[in-house]
Amino acid sequence: MDAETVNDYHQQLTAPNVLLVYGGKIGKGIASDVLSIITNKLEMETNTALKKRVLHVVVECVQNIERHCIEPKTDARNNASIVILKTDSDYVVSFCNRIDNSNVTGLKDKIEKVNSFNKEELVDFYKFCLRNNTMSEKGGAGLGLIEISRKSGNKIDYIFEEVDRDNSNFSLTVKIS
Repeated sequence: MDAETVNDYHQQLTAPNVLLVYGGKIGKGIASDVLSIITNKLEMETNTALKKRVLHVVVECVQNIERHCIEPKTDARNNASIVILKTDSDYVVSFCNRIDNSNVTGLKDKIEKVNSFNKEELVDFYKFCLRNNTMSEKGGAGLGLIEISRKSGNKIDYIFEEVDRDNSNFSLTVKIS
């Protein structure tokens, strides 16, 4: 990689609309650091409701990574990343983490189901899940994706990229307006 390429990356990563870029392991310490950084970056946001929704989505995304990210077995590169951007009228929260291939179909189905609902149906589904779900072995009640969609007010954009026969990268992006 030459100096010009490195400079281009630097320019992109330090652009005024980039609030946070992180790559690596997401643990309790990193999670609280990410939330602290975003809270500070949002101080100038005058729309209090939007600020709360952004923070809520970031919390859900970080919790999803903490609960569901697996350690790479064959690859020592970063196993998770978070990018948070500010556009003219929206915020964009994006994350990527490694998951077991056996979980891809179920996760895709859950996201598609959440994305199929309109606003009112999503609220009803959230209430249904609260009444009928029990805690999972990983400590969640299965509400994270629903909450991300509800708080963002938008559909969840996602992609799975197979890394090897055991693992895939799961990337999720949501716009909060």
